[in-house]
Amino acid sequence: MIQVKKLEKSYNNVNHLHILQNLNLTVEEGEFLGIMGASGSGKSTFLRILGGLETFLDGEAAVCGENLQTMKEPEKEVYRQKVVSYIFQDYNLLSGLTVKENIILPSTMGNVEEKKLEQDYAAITQKLGIDAYENRFPDEISGGEQQRAAIARAVLKHSRVLLADEPTGSLDMHTARNVLELFEEINRDYHVTVVMVTHDVFSASFCNRIIFLKDGKFTNEIEKSGFQQDFYKIIQKEMREMDGIF
Repeated sequence: MIQVKKLEKSYNNVNHLHILQNLNLTVEEGEFLGIMGASGSGKSTFLRILGGLETFLDGEAAVCGENLQTMKEPEKEVYRQKVVSYIFQDYNLLSGLTVKENIILPSTMGNVEEKKLEQDYAAITQKLGIDAYENRFPDEISGGEQQRAAIARAVLKHSRVLLADEPTGSLDMHTARNVLELFEEINRDYHVTVVMVTHDVFSASFCNRIIFLKDGKFTNEIEKSGFQQDFYKIIQKEMREMDGIF
């Protein structure tokens, strides 16, 4: 599903700053993977590479058989439309469209039956509590409400891969749980592969596997083998032992 080999990313400034160094990763189809690390560790950059939003210096990265290194921009546009859905930290909603129009727009570009689209939209927005403000514009709602709309937009596409960058960062605990349960549902019922960047232990505990990133390098990983509350404690313990990663 996702194959990354010896991936390198740097900025060609005076110091030739390395952002990602020699990353190797395999993500199986239907996996729910979490990536954790401190601010500036390279988490969001790595996710943007998987989303076809950033280039990289060296190595290989392929998603669903699509080679991200050799893709031209028109091919990346098709890839972003048909293969992956992306949840941005800054929501990335269009100011001239209502919340509902923002959510539905990407899905209308595919070959989706209108009735099915409306049914899925109703189910997702009800779970996330969006129906109360669906006819408002982005600048008329709060940051948390915009985040819910961005999440609904990504989930509605039913892409093979869902990439989520700190999706619960601006949400209250109740809404965050609803979002994470929705991720679990589409991961389980539709076999959608989910890769989520997060610094939050509660959010991470919903994943099946966690990989830690420090100074642009993967340091270690842990897998869920029991109940969520047990995995929560294991993640906490791992973070303490890593001393200073967060």
